Amino acid sequence: MEFARALGLELRHVAYRGTATALPDLFTGRIPAHFAASAELIEHHAGGKIRILATGGTERSPALPDVPTFRESGVNIDATGWYALHAPAQTPPEAIRKLEAQIIAIMRDPDLRAKIIATGFRPTGTTADALRQIHRTEFDHWARVVAASDLKGAQ
Repeated sequence: MEFARALGLELRHVAYRGTATALPDLFTGRIPAHFAASAELIEHHAGGKIRILATGGTERSPALPDVPTFRESGVNIDATGWYALHAPAQTPPEAIRKLEAQIIAIMRDPDLRAKIIATGFRPTGTTADALRQIHRTEFDHWARVVAASDLKGAQ
């Protein structure tokens, strides 16, 4: 795990089937920490059930302005999450260009942007070419993290 390696810690990974199944153990203190997308935790942070200690982006989340990034907290990692719309490989280029234009236009709508930002995400909207570069960069980064972690496959 990149976080443990960056801090020189030995942590034990506890596998859950998602954040929803981990939250009861986090609320009761059975586990001391949990890594998840901010959007899954904002409501519980605001309600005082948990405390988000840091976010994984390169800048503070507008939905969590009081929460520092890992880097601000002295942990040199960037674990920015993102979502993307994908289409089948055989989708005609003209259809891709139309989708790109529509997505970029939708992501510029002020009301929609405000709603997305309130959930802890940053709406962007980009081109298929830019998304391919993001995929390459993320794959290369996380492949190095996995290799350094010495994770073994399920037995």
